[in-house]
Amino acid sequence: MFTGEILPRDYGIVVRRRRRAIFLSPTKFALGLALLGSPDDLERRIQNYSNDAHQSFRTVKKVFMDSADGRAPNIFSGGRAIESVALYGAMYDAFVRSQKNKSPHHVTMTVIDDNHLGHYDASCDCGDYIYGQSNGFSIICAHISALALALDIDNRSGKSSSENLTGLLPSDRKKIPRIPFMYYSRNSDLGMTKILWDLFVGKKSQYTINKSLLSERPVHASWVYEAVRDFYDRARYEVLRQEEKEASYDRFSASVRTLVENLCESLQEQGYIPQRYVLDFKGTTYESVARRFRKGNIVYDVVSSRKLLPLIVRKILHYKSVEVWRGDDSVGEHPYSRRDEDRINVDDSTRRICDEHIIIPSMHEKLSKLVSHEVGREYEKVLREQQRD
Repeated sequence: MFTGEILPRDYGIVVRRRRRAIFLSPTKFALGLALLGSPDDLERRIQNYSNDAHQSFRTVKKVFMDSADGRAPNIFSGGRAIESVALYGAMYDAFVRSQKNKSPHHVTMTVIDDNHLGHYDASCDCGDYIYGQSNGFSIICAHISALALALDIDNRSGKSSSENLTGLLPSDRKKIPRIPFMYYSRNSDLGMTKILWDLFVGKKSQYTINKSLLSERPVHASWVYEAVRDFYDRARYEVLRQEEKEASYDRFSASVRTLVENLCESLQEQGYIPQRYVLDFKGTTYESVARRFRKGNIVYDVVSSRKLLPLIVRKILHYKSVEVWRGDDSVGEHPYSRRDEDRINVDDSTRRICDEHIIIPSMHEKLSKLVSHEVGREYEKVLREQQRD
């Protein structure tokens, strides 16, 4: 087993505003919507899901509620999910019910309309948001999502302050956040319920669910779709990393780690700017989280995983793909078999058509100097095996 593999925590759309990177994912908005739901909303969603799945309502409800209670016991507890909503200047301030804890979470949010991009300058004291901050993201967590959705729902419903979700008068809702994912049509509402089913009953990770959802057009709101298509890549698909997976602490593992670090340093010395984490070989058995470096329209992704010794994927980015919501690897062959020629592919992060070239460090004139003797022998072994296959 090779080392240096980056474990993914989540996958989503990242909208950039100056130095801020706002991380948006469908699962968090589905959880936020669930927090807001009344008992009648819950019954309706379970009924729609059971009809779609051709299963008994009572069976579906029991399985769903038992599973949700084990993972997010407060999510369907009823009552007001949002309390003490106030507007201070341009900032909304509120307390949102926690999915698990007794105490609510303190949420603040300022809605910023920047060239029709729906930025949220938001904060929350939950663990999800704090983890994102430590990794350079402003995560729109389930609690921020709940506040954003409540403001949008109140604006659509026209209900009085005594009946709506926030308790605010229309005059107090000066700016309404733009919701990045579809939720208010019948099909979209069913889609949100399916997300919750996959999370609670299927026990799928948010990364797995979001990666699948964001490969389809229907989940994207129109403004997000246009931001992804934007020439300046104002919205990109990225990975929120978890940790590096280590097979062992032996000398070989240490050598692989050192090689990855040296490859990254070499790219920075050449003027390539570190980005965050992206997916390479998406949709194949070699799908990997990669460290990205960029200069202009050229990107280098450093990949290392259980199935692949460290390699570099060079991409020259061109125009946006016609089916911009699809980012799966269109070549599909073993990465090592692509090393001798450029291939046309789709870059998952930017959804641009690109010229792709695989660089094997042990076979590169300059980079081979960074490869230890022991790791070099392993490269020779796996390349021979790949050629036989």
